[in-house]
Amino acid sequence: MRKLPVLIMLLVLFVVISYFLFTSPVRAAPVADLFFSEYIEGSSYNKAVEIYNPTSGGVSLGGFSIELYSNGGTSPTNISLSSVTLAQGDTFVVCHTSFSVSSLCDLQTGNLNFNGDDTLVLKNAVGDVIDVFGQVGYDPGVSWGTGITTTQDRTLVRKCEIGGGDVEGSDAFDPALEWDGYAIDTFNYLGAHTLCLEVTPACGDGITNGSEVCDGDFQACLTTDDYEGTSNCNQTCDGWEECHSSDFCGDGMLNGLEQCDQREQNGIACLPLYGQSCGYCNAVCQNVTVTGPYCGDTLINGGEQCDDGNISDGDGCNSVCFIEEQTPGLISGFKFYDMNANGIWDGWFRGEYKIDGVKIFVDENDNQKLDTGERRQITGKQGLFNLGAYRFTNLIPGDYSICEVLPRGWRSSLPEGTTCQKVKILSGEKKTGVNFGNYTFPINYFSYSACFLFPAR
Repeated sequence: MRKLPVLIMLLVLFVVISYFLFTSPVRAAPVADLFFSEYIEGSSYNKAVEIYNPTSGGVSLGGFSIELYSNGGTSPTNISLSSVTLAQGDTFVVCHTSFSVSSLCDLQTGNLNFNGDDTLVLKNAVGDVIDVFGQVGYDPGVSWGTGITTTQDRTLVRKCEIGGGDVEGSDAFDPALEWDGYAIDTFNYLGAHTLCLEVTPACGDGITNGSEVCDGDFQACLTTDDYEGTSNCNQTCDGWEECHSSDFCGDGMLNGLEQCDQREQNGIACLPLYGQSCGYCNAVCQNVTVTGPYCGDTLINGGEQCDDGNISDGDGCNSVCFIEEQTPGLISGFKFYDMNANGIWDGWFRGEYKIDGVKIFVDENDNQKLDTGERRQITGKQGLFNLGAYRFTNLIPGDYSICEVLPRGWRSSLPEGTTCQKVKILSGEKKTGVNFGNYTFPINYFSYSACFLFPAR
């Protein structure tokens, strides 16, 4: 017989748990300001209004007021509220002095004396209208509304889905749109109010909805230096902010793209000895190798006597950067008519010939012009081997520019498109075959055979 009560208790417990699991209302989103949540126009002096705080924090009522406009008037009776802080989700009840259940009241005043055709306006501390019950400057006669939601002899409670006040005091007022009606002198709703607003998905609600990439969360990421870090969701929920990491060059840990990390020693360069190299960690945590002075770097270092930027012998400074004895060299060549403009001396039997009387010079200042004081020669006129030839002797080792003075009406084929040739002379070197070829228009592309007649002996 005792099993039945136990079964009943288990059944009741199951129903209660199911209710809270499957029928819990959506929590209301915080809204902008306070508003009227209940209106009581009851018998005798049972007059009261309830103010609700739907915001996300406490609100001081210092400076807040209720204005009462009677019978369509435009000059109000002002009721100042107490300087108390109304907590989030709490209510503040203002009653007439002779309200029958004074324990339900937070403030009682004889100025709160209205009937069904009077308008109530709620203002905040800076004088902004934050809610209006009724219509300022309009007298509806007896009351606004009809039936259970009339404003006379009724208790009206703000619908739970209404989350803010009506700030337009001059627009038409129909209490049935935002208020639920109850019988006269119904007080059991006074002192508490519930919101049941449906939350519209929005950026900032902490839930990734619709086209949102993220909402209030963060993700792991890599910085441009490949450090591991985190990135927060941006303010528009459509992407991620810049990646931030606690790792950095100089923390003594080898992270990201770092090749080294020597803390405060980063960026302090080493000084290599002559002919040697050394390494150090630079300011961005990368390994750097520094080469010391060496023969061929164009700088005279250590025990060097010279340094001409190379380690070749025969140019006055040898391969170990010591001055070597220099033997003068020479540059020679000849000037010829390049009949087919191919840049090659094809020989007498091809119809080409050497040209005498042309100036060949050493271009000292490399301006491709024959200047006063520059060494020059005129190509020879006599002899089989001297015809068209030139020869510069006693040249110290080094780089030279050998140029010709191009005769009027002729063009250069060797060197092609210019009148100068670069020549390097080593110690004692004899550089021959530095020739110059010229041609005229029209170019003769035909070959000729030449016959030579020699006198009989």
